[in-house]
Order: sequence, then C-alpha cells, then structure tokens
Amino acid sequence: MSEHKQIFTEILNKIVAERALVAPRVKIQPISSGGANFTTQLFQATISHGDNELKLFAKVAAVGEKFRQQFSGFRIFEAENDFYTKLMKIYENLQEKHNVPQDKRFVAPKCYGCSSKLYEEVLVLEDLSAQGFTVYDRMKSVDWDYASKAVEEIAKFHALS
Repeated sequence: MSEHKQIFTEILNKIVAERALVAPRVKIQPISSGGANFTTQLFQATISHGDNELKLFAKVAAVGEKFRQQFSGFRIFEAENDFYTKLMKIYENLQEKHNVPQDKRFVAPKCYGCSSKLYEEVLVLEDLSAQGFTVYDRMKSVDWDYASKAVEEIAKFHALS
C-alpha cells in the first residue's frame, strides 16, 4: 500500500470509529485530476454499512522535503482546514440565527476529517461527484450560466464574511 493511501486509510478508520459503524466495507480508489494538481494525491472512497453508503473525496499531501524547504512556513491545507473546521460552523450558526431560507444559504461540502500533522496532511470531504457534480474543464471559458451561479455563491460567502 502506498504511503498516501495508508495515511488516507488511517483517517478513514477514525471516521468509521466516530460513527460507530458495524462491519463497514471500505473501498478506496486513487483518482487523477489530469495533471491539475502538483501537491496532492487524490482519492475517492466508499464506506458501505448496511444499506447506506458514505461517498468521500480526499486530498493527501504529496510534497517532499525539498519543496517544503523552499516554502518555509507553508502549511498544506491550512486554510481549508480552518474553513471547514471553524469558519463553516460560524457561517452555519449565523444563517440559522437569522433564519436564512435553506435555498438562500451558503453551502459547502461536508468535511468528514482532516489532519495537519506534518507529512501526513489530509482533507476528507463529501464526494460531490456522487451527487452529479463535475469538475469544469479549466482550459475552457465559462458560460453565462456557470459564471452567474459562481457569482451568486461568492455573494453569499461575502455576505456571511
């Protein structure tokens, strides 16, 4: 098993333990971004328990010592960890407190776990591809529909900030 897959497996075990899942079946699959990422190994995982399936997406840091030395003080996934573990809770509480209608709320993928341990950084999120979302081709221009939806979500984020 690769080092990155092992790191991901360890956090998956924590996710299973936190949810007290009995006899879960775990399937892990490495995925490719087609060269869009340089610092991470990407994975999809499915945790099956009974009739339920939990679909996950993970990013595991894959940068070596040389890269880390060049960017002294750079912590991988630091902003994302803070966003999912701290800021989203504040945003959710604000939206709840002010009775923001569900269809007008700022939403983000659910975070199931993360680690900022040096050389074992990982971020595990809800796999949105299981709900039909796709990654937009970064080499193509966006159309009006895509751009307008993006600006709408940025406006919600800005309003909360």
